Amino acid sequence: MSGDTLVAAFVTARYQNWLRTALQGACEVVSATEPQLDDLVRLIDSTATSLVVVELDPGRMGRQASLIEGLVAARPAVAVIALGDDAEIELVLSAMRAGARDFITPASRTSELTGLIRRLATSRAPDAAETDGADGRRTASTVTTIYGARPGTDTVTLALQLARSMPHRRQDPPEDVLLVDLGTPPGEVVDCLGTQPEFGFLDAVSNLRRLDQQMLDGAIPRQDGGLRVLPLMPEDDDLSKVSSAELYLLLGTLRRYYRRIVINLGGVPDSEFLHLILANTDRLIWLVEQSVSSCRQNLAVLRNLRQAEVLPAQSHLVVDRFDKRVPPRAEAIADNFGLPLAGVLPANEQPRLLLRNTGQALDRQNRRDPYHREVLRLNRQLADPRESSGLLARLKRRFAGG
Repeated sequence: MSGDTLVAAFVTARYQNWLRTALQGACEVVSATEPQLDDLVRLIDSTATSLVVVELDPGRMGRQASLIEGLVAARPAVAVIALGDDAEIELVLSAMRAGARDFITPASRTSELTGLIRRLATSRAPDAAETDGADGRRTASTVTTIYGARPGTDTVTLALQLARSMPHRRQDPPEDVLLVDLGTPPGEVVDCLGTQPEFGFLDAVSNLRRLDQQMLDGAIPRQDGGLRVLPLMPEDDDLSKVSSAELYLLLGTLRRYYRRIVINLGGVPDSEFLHLILANTDRLIWLVEQSVSSCRQNLAVLRNLRQAEVLPAQSHLVVDRFDKRVPPRAEAIADNFGLPLAGVLPANEQPRLLLRNTGQALDRQNRRDPYHREVLRLNRQLADPRESSGLLARLKRRFAGG
């Protein structure tokens, strides 16, 4: 059951904590405090969940029962569990009449709760037609996240070069790539590009109901090569203001309109926000430098993420500013992290500085730039994992590792 998501609607903070404690990480609890039906349906589609807990209390029972009725009608595959202070007959009957599958109270034993959720999770069978094709939109889109635990790690250069050089199939027309820049310090990508955006990440969160292709095209200007950037504004660096429900809805909306999304999370501390992004990521590139201090700090965060079970299945390590003359070898670092080594990046300081100061892409400075060529190889490898499994690829990685 690990990896499932449970949406909690109308559930107070006290009961949210009880659910998380009782479930002990068996599934992630996403809160929707007082949702409208259409917002709740969008959240369910974005999280691809079929488990919803709705709290019932006498003061709001009519509205809460109506929400259950509407939800069951709109998404028949969703299993609704009602939650109440006590199993009063009036509350239980209202929940059952509205379409809830079961009723729980905080007095329920942990084993009863996990058993109920496990049973509902394994028996569900969502139909693609019942989800308005939401799952199809999610699989058609790919989110690649670049992360490094240390503030100052140059995830910005990698994010920009990766987004600018993402391959597409020859038979398909070129598509825009969305780069979501949430790294610290905020606004580094737009500084590199020399732009002054008026629409940022928190603006997108605030306009969730209005976001469509037309609004996104107008609010996020298209850069050369089809790159669009959604940044975190310097004055909006408090990501704790974004709820888990809002984050899920926004990522689901962006997936609907962009097939290729790159997220820069460089320097973002270990937090619920980081966990939620990674839980919605298809491919993770973990960027680490060769120094002992960089490895130590990143390993500490990696252990926490593994314990929280939010690491994507496709997680890769890239060693930045690598010098093969100096230990440790890149392969030794990857072994220590327990992640497959995707590649190493050269220091390349002068071109990087020119990129940051003028926005001039590395390949425009020099088509044979070693950093750019390595990013091209990395993009091809991510697009086709078989490229990293051949003899030549293994020899290249061994050579890079010294």
